[in-house]
Amino acid sequence: MDMFSIENLNNLWNQFFWAEENVSTWIIFKWFFGTVMLANTALLFKDRFLFYDCHVGLGIRNKRDPHTVPPWARFCLWDYLPDTKASTTLIFSAWIASLFAFLLGAGGWMPILIIVACETSRIHRNIMCNHAGDTYARLIWWCMLAAYALNPMANVGGLSYYQEYGNMGIDATWNPWPLRMIMILWISCYTNAAIHKLKGAMWRNGTASFYPLYCNGFRRWPVPLFLLSPIFVKIGTWGAIVMEASAPLALVPSLRPYIVGGIAAMHMVFEYCLNLQLFGVIMLAGCIAWISPDFAHSVLELII
Repeated sequence: MDMFSIENLNNLWNQFFWAEENVSTWIIFKWFFGTVMLANTALLFKDRFLFYDCHVGLGIRNKRDPHTVPPWARFCLWDYLPDTKASTTLIFSAWIASLFAFLLGAGGWMPILIIVACETSRIHRNIMCNHAGDTYARLIWWCMLAAYALNPMANVGGLSYYQEYGNMGIDATWNPWPLRMIMILWISCYTNAAIHKLKGAMWRNGTASFYPLYCNGFRRWPVPLFLLSPIFVKIGTWGAIVMEASAPLALVPSLRPYIVGGIAAMHMVFEYCLNLQLFGVIMLAGCIAWISPDFAHSVLELII
């Protein structure tokens, strides 16, 4: 039982969150995640009035009064601006500009604060235009904001770091607690998804994957007919639950490549089969956080 002693658990905690490692995984994760979110926001920009305008679209005002449900206030930038199309364009323009600044590594934590405000506001403006990947991404931005505010190495790989040190910092080391927060978030998302799926009768009886594959409105590209056979429908349904429930095993180094690789493969299949906007790509970005620092460093040496 020594492995469960307070001293051993404390050592494991410190080793997981605070043991210094090369910063390359963080750099690649930031670049990939930021690029995906920029693409996601650019796609939304095209239909910004349809999704977020109150007069010609699906947007709602969030200022609460006794006749609104729910009765608590929800932060929304639109509520502090005139209710016009120009306000929607202004918010999206600031959002995209902040994403560019984040990718360039300019401005420190300020662009991330603007991104968090925009992400939170647009979900409160139209909750229907939201999927699990959006919620996951918003929580990652909160982790990013904490990292940039509290960890001086978080801006490594950007212009600000280059101006100060004369290099991109790929050989630097850091305390990787921000990356570990994102890893824990990744695990919690899949674990909760598996738990909630098990509450559904169609997931338990193995038929849930039939409906999105069969309905044209959900399909991105045609799927082979054999995937709609009962045996493959059950494999797809129960396989998704098994993969999501196995996410905590990614904490075991020897199992990590198989767990993370399997979940990444699952999302690539989803991206082919299902029209879920950029849900799969956003979740794939979370898998980047598990890349080993040595491998990430070797990739950056080829690029920089």
